[in-house]
Amino acid sequence: MSRGDPARETEPPQRLVVLCGPAFAGKSRVAELLRRLRGAAVVALDELNARRGLASGEGLSRDEWARTHAWAIGVSDALLREGRRLVVIDDTSCFRFLREDYRRLAARRGVELWLVVLATPEAEIRRRIAANRRDQERPDLDPAVLEAHLASFEWPGPDEDPVVIRPEDDPERRLVELGL
Repeated sequence: MSRGDPARETEPPQRLVVLCGPAFAGKSRVAELLRRLRGAAVVALDELNARRGLASGEGLSRDEWARTHAWAIGVSDALLREGRRLVVIDDTSCFRFLREDYRRLAARRGVELWLVVLATPEAEIRRRIAANRRDQERPDLDPAVLEAHLASFEWPGPDEDPVVIRPEDDPERRLVELGL
């Protein structure tokens, strides 16, 4: 289901927002903004991994990520069935097949899918990781894991109809402009 015209609707449609971008791109900040501004239910894959006893920043096998992803699909599906108006996936969504799973879920539930890409340049990501190592605000990311992550990241193409937020954008203002 495609995005509607928010100006013509009285009640916002049910939406599944899939955040996409490398580690430290700002996805959790956007997810928190949507939680605060719109009461979004946030499904954070790093939190699901932590509940499974896994540390995402240390590098997880593709099989472990697939298990966490399957859990996230189930949680998201349950939230949509409960009637939550806005469900946000806080994850890198670094592979197209992961994004396609969310697209299928949105189609099955008859809800709008928004793919929101945080287009943060690699240099800025590296700067944020270095600052995090100093400030230790969140768990560190192993350098080898970062390199593998950046090398294998599959950026969405135009056919995925992404909405892009750039580092120079004010995320809150951009979300309001988008009607999210």
